[in-house]
Amino acid sequence: MLTGVGAVTNAAQVPAGASVAVIGVGGVGLNIVQGARISGCSQIIAIDRRPVPLALAEQFGATHTLTASEEVAKAVRDLTSGRGADFVFDSVGSPATLTTALTARAKAAPSC
Repeated sequence: MLTGVGAVTNAAQVPAGASVAVIGVGGVGLNIVQGARISGCSQIIAIDRRPVPLALAEQFGATHTLTASEEVAKAVRDLTSGRGADFVFDSVGSPATLTTALTARAKAAPSC
């Protein structure tokens, strides 16, 4: 539990109101969902290939669930009004999920 919740609350310091996508909602991913819920995130998007973990993610606080596919980054952008998620957590760690994480995230705001 500390790994997932701590990733959100301590490492990333996700602020209330942020949008979060979680790739892979097994044990660690479900705790990332919990951490996002505890932090008061406005959108918590759970992504997995299997329906049972996605159903559990809803119980843990996910506001949206997506079945993993080649179009999942586009679906995340669609759910976030074209921006992408403010924070993306990849609990799988494969090259494909890392690519998805990078393409599903919001671009950093330009500095003034």
